[in-house]
Amino acid sequence: MKNAITSITSRFVLLSFCLVATITAFAQDASTTSQTNTTESHSTSTAAVPNDAQSWLSSPIVWVVGGVVLLLIIVGLMSSRGNKSKSTVTRTSTTEVKVD
Repeated sequence: MKNAITSITSRFVLLSFCLVATITAFAQDASTTSQTNTTESHSTSTAAVPNDAQSWLSSPIVWVVGGVVLLLIIVGLMSSRGNKSKSTVTRTSTTEVKVD
């Protein structure tokens, strides 16, 4: 019975995924012609962040390094969790019996 429920559940999930993928694919279809008007505007922002901070925050290398550091932290946390569950406990007991 458990296998039947798992089979039905996995088929339902697969059907739902395929349905959503099909709807998404048809939604991307550009069979109608549309007209796009593009306007450009230039503005300067006066944020409270100094220009030096804005320049290094907009640098892609900062985001890449930040992502790598975040990934390393997540991997470190996940690997330390696994070590706790794999611990081995060894117990020994000694019993002395006196026979008269």
